[in-house]
Amino acid sequence: MEFPVDYSVITKITICKIIKVDITLFTKADITVVFFTESGGASQTQYLVMDTSNGYNEWNNDDQYLIEWVKAHITPPK
Repeated sequence: MEFPVDYSVITKITICKIIKVDITLFTKADITVVFFTESGGASQTQYLVMDTSNGYNEWNNDDQYLIEWVKAHITPPK
């Protein structure tokens, strides 16, 4: 049996992982980012798009650039 509840829960996020990058050559990268709790459970997923207007041309093949770009564009989980 199901019934409504209204609880507020605070979850501590300790790790953020880039788990998938789909590239459309010369155009964009679709990036999947997952936030994990301190117990290792997935908490939230965010999808980001890096395109020619916001960093794709500067990325080249530098993994550290990708990490820093994601850090600057993710929003804190709610």
